[in-house]
This record gives sequence, structure tokens and C-alpha cells, in this order.
Amino acid sequence: MQGTRRDETPRGKESHISLTNSPSSATDVILPMSEPYTSLVLYGHKTYEFRKYKLKPTIKRIWFYRTAPYSALTHIAEIAPAHVWSTDGPLPDEDGVGNKEYNDPRQVKQWRRRFGEFAYKILAVWELRECITLSNMKERYGIKGPPRGLVYLPSQLGKEVVWHRQRKILDEKRMEKKN
Repeated sequence: MQGTRRDETPRGKESHISLTNSPSSATDVILPMSEPYTSLVLYGHKTYEFRKYKLKPTIKRIWFYRTAPYSALTHIAEIAPAHVWSTDGPLPDEDGVGNKEYNDPRQVKQWRRRFGEFAYKILAVWELRECITLSNMKERYGIKGPPRGLVYLPSQLGKEVVWHRQRKILDEKRMEKKN
């Protein structure tokens, strides 16, 4: 599988844009994250990542590419399989940022249009021991530019930066205490 970015087209169909020339992971993706969303996840206030599209069932982790001024991979979130409002109903927990709005039937159409129907519970968060800058991503891992959407993690990056050897900063128990 080539490293690709998944974008939504105006008709909702997927398009894949190659961002690398190297094989990519089937279990890990890179997503660009900006403030305040990154901080909300890192401090345990945002317990679900909401998306307009469903990730492949094999995806277990999201690597956060923090946008400018950081422009680097800084954290990894382990996620649960997608929770889909139309089939699974409301989220069991309304304490995290956005959870109550996702569950509110009066806001569901507006919510889906803006944030999506797919909710991925954040199970744990790791901080990379060494951030991977955009220039390093380009030089070492063949990333052609800053991620602007979903990008499959280059396999070589996953081999060199082993996710479970990073510094765990949040898990479900710590998130529950913060909310």
C-alpha cells in the first residue's frame, strides 16, 4: 500500500493523494491537528475523535501531526473502532468535549455536517520521545508535504518509532478522572 491521503470530494467520494513513495502501515494513520483540539485531547477533555468518514477497521492508532507553529508529529492516540450514531445510537459517555452535542438528536444533522457521524474513542495517548518535524518526515520517510488530511503512516516510520515505547501520558482511567 502506498502512503496516501484520503480526502473527501464534493460528492462525498474518496480520493487518495499520494504523499509518499514508500509502503505504508495498515494500522496507523497520520491526521493533522490544530489548536485547540490537540490540547483538548492531550489534557483528556476530548475523549472521542469525530470524523466525517469511517477509518478502515484495521486502523488502531492516530498519529497527530500538529500544524504550525509546531509542524511535527508529536503524539499518538490509540483508538477504539468507530461508533456510528445511525447504528450505535448515542455515545455512552457525554462528559468529553463534543460528546453531548453528538448525542443530541436536535443537533444531529448539523453535527454530522460539521464533524461527522463517526466517533473514535481515545483509549490512550502517547507523547513521542522525540518529535518528528516536517523536514525530517520529508527527508527520512518520503513525505512530500504537510499532511492536510488522513495519511497512512509510512511503514519505515512505524518501525523506527515504536508507538508503545513512547511516553504514555493518558489512558482511559486518567481521562475519566479529568472529566
